[in-house]
Amino acid sequence: MAHEDVSLELHSSEFEDSEAEGNSSTNPYARFENAGRRTREEILLHQATDRVDSKKAVRKQSYLHGAPSSAYQQSYIKTNVDAFMNTINHDPKTCLSGENIQRFIVTLVKRLKPCHKTKPVVSIETIKDYWYQLICYLRFQYKDISTHYGTHEVSRINAYLSQQVSAGNLTKGQWVSKQWAGFNLVQRMTRDYFRSAFQNGVHNWDVTIQRVLGIMLQVACSARPGDVARTYLYQGDQYVKWKDIELRLDKDASSIQQLRAKVTLRFTKGLKDTTNVDEIKWFDPLDDPSQSTSCTVKLLIIHALRQGNTYGRTLAEVLKHTSGQRGRLVQWRFPDRPVLCKIKRAHLLDYDHPAGTSQARDTMGVMSCITGLLKPITPQALRRGSARDIAHLNKPLKGTASKAVASGLGHKRKSLNTGVTEGYVGPAQEQTFNARAKAPFQDRLAPEWREAEADERLPPIRRPTFANREIDALAAEKGIDAVGSARRSLIKELRLKDQAQRAPLPKRNLAQDNHATKKRKTSSTAVPDDATTGTSTASGGSNNPRLPLRGLTDSEINVQAPKHTVPRQLIDPELLAPSATAVLSTQQALDESVPERRISDMALEDMEQLSVDTSSVNIVQQFITPAAAGPSDSENDSINPEEAQALEHDLLMASIGSLMTEEAFNTPWELAGDAFVDHFAAINEFRIIGKWDHNDAEEIAKHVPTGGSRNDPVAFLHHCNKGCGYARWDPYVVQKHQATCTGPDGHDVEQDTVHEEHRCSEEGCGKVFKNRKALLNHKYQTHEWKPRKCQSGCDPDTSPVYQTYYEYCKHQRTEHDGLPQPQQCPLIQDCGLELVFERCNLLSIHLKYKHQLNALEVQQYLPERKVNVGWSKKRDVKKTEPRQCPKSGCKLEAPFTQLSSLRDHLKTAHGMPDEEAVILAEETLNKKMRKRKPPTAVNCPEMDCKSTASFTQVAKLRKHFAMVHKLS
Repeated sequence: MAHEDVSLELHSSEFEDSEAEGNSSTNPYARFENAGRRTREEILLHQATDRVDSKKAVRKQSYLHGAPSSAYQQSYIKTNVDAFMNTINHDPKTCLSGENIQRFIVTLVKRLKPCHKTKPVVSIETIKDYWYQLICYLRFQYKDISTHYGTHEVSRINAYLSQQVSAGNLTKGQWVSKQWAGFNLVQRMTRDYFRSAFQNGVHNWDVTIQRVLGIMLQVACSARPGDVARTYLYQGDQYVKWKDIELRLDKDASSIQQLRAKVTLRFTKGLKDTTNVDEIKWFDPLDDPSQSTSCTVKLLIIHALRQGNTYGRTLAEVLKHTSGQRGRLVQWRFPDRPVLCKIKRAHLLDYDHPAGTSQARDTMGVMSCITGLLKPITPQALRRGSARDIAHLNKPLKGTASKAVASGLGHKRKSLNTGVTEGYVGPAQEQTFNARAKAPFQDRLAPEWREAEADERLPPIRRPTFANREIDALAAEKGIDAVGSARRSLIKELRLKDQAQRAPLPKRNLAQDNHATKKRKTSSTAVPDDATTGTSTASGGSNNPRLPLRGLTDSEINVQAPKHTVPRQLIDPELLAPSATAVLSTQQALDESVPERRISDMALEDMEQLSVDTSSVNIVQQFITPAAAGPSDSENDSINPEEAQALEHDLLMASIGSLMTEEAFNTPWELAGDAFVDHFAAINEFRIIGKWDHNDAEEIAKHVPTGGSRNDPVAFLHHCNKGCGYARWDPYVVQKHQATCTGPDGHDVEQDTVHEEHRCSEEGCGKVFKNRKALLNHKYQTHEWKPRKCQSGCDPDTSPVYQTYYEYCKHQRTEHDGLPQPQQCPLIQDCGLELVFERCNLLSIHLKYKHQLNALEVQQYLPERKVNVGWSKKRDVKKTEPRQCPKSGCKLEAPFTQLSSLRDHLKTAHGMPDEEAVILAEETLNKKMRKRKPPTAVNCPEMDCKSTASFTQVAKLRKHFAMVHKLS
């Protein structure tokens, strides 16, 4: 056959040429033959170094990877696995067997400690997490793990863990119950937080405002704490910066209500190292004045103004600068700074270092305490509350990926579920924060809080502290040692008990706080006018001086009065008169856009009860019916009924406006719009802490932030809660005063004022005291003290010599002030403190400050003690039995305990001679009257004095010096 003669040489050159020609024309992938040529050349060029580097990288590869928290868990497992291998003498080069893996799990169950102090044992979920990390580490470390670990070992470990749950060695489920903090609860917490700051004072208003901003930034963005602040264990720039905040002003707008916010979250959970997968949130300012403390836009502007991070020192200057910018965006001076800054130990902000997530946790704990929640709220509850609020909105959200969108794009269900469709749609642009604020969801499962009255004082912005004796008493009751973590657990238990049983605090006399009286005095700790202005200076300036607002809150609030809060026609005209400038400065202009609800909600019968004084009527009449030039007749002077009705309406509105103005100044946290920003951007009261000169402007600038939009620092004053007007910057001094205060009419503030005539004359001293008695005590205790031994019962031969008055007093308190036997508070039913007192001094302090008893009331609960007549001589003072007048027929029923009182009564009421009255008084009271030397009369020692009078009393001689010789 012909075909048998045909021979094919497959390896012949002719066949190869024909194959090449065929491939070039029929193979569609021939054009990719040069793919990777550049990389190949690089590999060949650097083969010498790459060969060594690659070998080192493989041999030195570490197991730790992923996020810092994941790397920490991996390192935790690696360290414990190595320790376990050492205990069982296992070779680290070989993999653990299935039995040893289970033995390691058993060891973890016994040795792991729970994170929560009240949790007895760890949960099964925690053990499973460590189990998973263990297997991941073994798979990385050993190739033959599959031969040692399989489904058999998995079944045995699962059975063991289930048995441990039944035995109570492990818990199952979440130990801490879930909480939901919706907008309604958060609004209440922020308002109480600001209210407490005004009532009790804060160390630094910058810190207070930032803490609230951190919470509201999470709420507005429905974010986690780690989305806006830097997560624990991270060290980079994984936080929100000022450049991530865009505030755009509407066209032809001049108010903060026309600012639109856009926040970019670049470092959300699980995507911190992934670029261009940002979450973007939009929201606007809140319109309701009662929600001003929860308005994130206002808080952002206030925070930036106080830091000097804006181009302008006031809101008006910032808005003017923004309106001239391209795109009308607020420009930041330091865009790379963190929005939430680190809080240093000195209660100052570190502008260059970001805050951690623990700041939000601490803030929520303090807010929960102030609001009166029975259980503190965690930051996770904010995100859950946001989800619940959004789920209950009246209308569904638009702009999200849905089945309809996926169908329109031709996406399968898998693309919709895996987020591919969401990537096409982009971020949702619905303003969910504003929708939640307009119609807050009334959550039936929201935590309960203690309702506080309008004039009730809230707890201060700090966690309650407890004395060591309270902690030790609780430890003795529980039979444990109060050391380490056990002591912290006891403190937490005391704090929860105090929070649950907290009684309403004493109410302030609002009339005394809000109106200046004759007894009110100016703070002596005010900063001079030439105080240093600061650490951070903003560009621009303001020609309007900010005057302190005095007598309107718990202290002299030195902030500029809010602008634009009440229509001018609603203001009491007397407030606009020159006489009102002492209270309201001319810079305190008022708004033209007050919410109408604050007027319309007032009942008609309440309006009819408002009264206006005659001076106000006369002033308003001058504005409404000005007198015409020239003489006027009676017909022109008369007012028709329509004019009278209009006048009555204007007077009524003026009185309402006056009340609204006073209410706004008393509750600045409810100011609206620009007024709220102006108020809190300028306030700069500080609560004095530490031992430094609080009157030195340069020293104040080291401890209190200045500059930016802030006013000059002014010390916060604590007021007596009995309404007497007494105020001091030291709260302990006020507490001491309250123990003896009898109310508004029983105390004169002027008696506590220091005078130059009571200045110590000793060389190098120069201290000034409020009265002569305090000056004499100071001289005796400091300058005239003579070293002595104990004179209260100690052995004179062994007693040390006390060189100072304070050492002697300390010895008296510790050695000679004991009670006959330890006892509890006699008023334990009122305070509820199961404390045991061993010294009279401690019991006296407790009765004074805790129960507000005066000195006479305290003595009723203390045993009789030795009374010091003088520090050089001591005698036992026996209590005299009260006796009535010995004269028969005397109508006076009051008993006598003092010889001088009974002697004077016998002389004046019964006409007895002096000697007979003394003898009868001594026989009646069984006491002897001390005989005093007759005073020596002296003349005025001044050489040029023309007076011939002689003086037997020092007070009269001092008065003569002051009036005749003008000596002080």
